[in-house]
Amino acid sequence: EDVERFSLGRVREERVPGLKAVAKYSKLIILGKPGAGKTTFLKHLALLCIRGKFQEERIPLFITLKDFAEAPNQPNLLIYLSQILVKYISINIEADIDPIEQLLKQGKLLVLLDGLDEVQEASGKRVLKQIERFTSDWSENQFVITCRIAAKEYIFEQFTEVEVADFNDEQIKSFSNKWFTAKNDIVKAAKFFKKLQDDKPIRELASLPLLLTLLCLVFEESAELPKNRSELYKEGLDVLLKKWDGKRNIEREQVYKKLSLKRKEDLLSQVAYSTFEQGQY
Repeated sequence: EDVERFSLGRVREERVPGLKAVAKYSKLIILGKPGAGKTTFLKHLALLCIRGKFQEERIPLFITLKDFAEAPNQPNLLIYLSQILVKYISINIEADIDPIEQLLKQGKLLVLLDGLDEVQEASGKRVLKQIERFTSDWSENQFVITCRIAAKEYIFEQFTEVEVADFNDEQIKSFSNKWFTAKNDIVKAAKFFKKLQDDKPIRELASLPLLLTLLCLVFEESAELPKNRSELYKEGLDVLLKKWDGKRNIEREQVYKKLSLKRKEDLLSQVAYSTFEQGQY
C-alpha cells in the first residue's frame, strides 16, 4: 500500500528486538538492504557475548564469508574456525583434542557468518554446502548468518529468516540527537529532525542507517539537506573526500597528498570500473 518508489511501503510484520530474535532461534538468517546494519549488529552480538551480557556461556566467532571463500587452499569451515581460534584465543585443552571440536561438541560457540551475498559466484556453491553441512553437524551451537535481501536465492533448512526493520521516527531522532550531541551541537540536532519531518522523500532515506549517517554528515557540513538520493551521494562523497583524512589526522603518502577532489573521484571511478569488469560486485 502507498508505494511511491521501489521497496518503500507499509510494513505489517511485527517488529521484534534483534536480541530477542537471536535468543529465540539457534539458527537465524538476518536479511536486509545494503546499509541496514547487518554487519554492525553481528559485531554488536559478538561484543555483548564477550562482555557476558548475551549468551555468556559461549565464545563468539565472527566470520567474514568473503574471506573464508577466498582463504588459501580452500579449507573447510571446521579448519578455518580452528585457524581463527588458535590465532586469537588461548584455551587450556587436552593436547590430543582439537580445541574447536571440543568447543563444538559442548555447544560453546556463537558462530556469526557475515555477508553471504558478498561471496563471489565461483565460490558460492562450495560455501553454501560448507555452511549447510557444518550447521547440521554441530547443531548444538548457535548460528547467525547475514545476507542482502536481493541476493537470497536459496533456503537453509532449519534456519529462521528475519529482516532488518527500517528505522522509525523515534530511532531516527535518537540516532541524530546522539550524532550532533557528540559534535557538541544540540541546536543542529533539532533543526535536522525538523527538516526531515518537512521533507518526506528525504525522511524515507533516513530510515536506512547508512543513509542516515550520510545525511547527518552532510547536514553537519552545510546545515542543509539534499533534494534527492543522487544529490545526497554526491554531497556525502564530497564531504568524505575533503574532510575524512583531516578529521582523523591521517597523513597520506606524497603521491596522494595533494590530489584534487576531481582527481580523487577519477581514481575511485577507475577502481570501481576495474572491479566491475572483473565481476567483483
